[in-house]
Amino acid sequence: MRSLDPIRASLTGAYDDAAAGLLGGLVFSDNLKFKLLRHEALDASLGSIVKILLPKKKKLTSSLDLSTYHSFKDQSSEAIEFAKKGVLIQAMFLNSIIHSVIHHYSLQPVVSSIIEGASASGITGKGPAVAAICPNKKVASRIERQWLEDLAGSKVITATVTAPTARGAFET
Repeated sequence: MRSLDPIRASLTGAYDDAAAGLLGGLVFSDNLKFKLLRHEALDASLGSIVKILLPKKKKLTSSLDLSTYHSFKDQSSEAIEFAKKGVLIQAMFLNSIIHSVIHHYSLQPVVSSIIEGASASGITGKGPAVAAICPNKKVASRIERQWLEDLAGSKVITATVTAPTARGAFET
């Protein structure tokens, strides 16, 4: 994992991904210190179905221009503050705008999923994958159909938001 030290973020975000997969729910972490900051359930009103778009195009971490990230320090900090306050929809969208500019990704999959009824949607990590939280199966199906129509050769997988597990040993 490479560090973007001046803005205290990791480039891969692998720690929070692993923690979320293991613990379920929402995970807020300091990826540089491998510290879990907060762990909680996702607001049930957002839904529990997550559609994840895996575009054919990949972006290797080693190919990223780190200097570009520094230009977005303030916006990245704002996205983190949104997430800390539980304003996840705005956090996901701002993160998506930042990464779409830095990596020249299209925001179309994010926008189309919101138009189709996603509760929240955004580029995941550094992208180019996109996640959409769906309130029901009907919306999830519409989003998947739209993504596959717009981005030939892409794959869409379905995940389910799981409730957080007992935190005891993992709380820091």
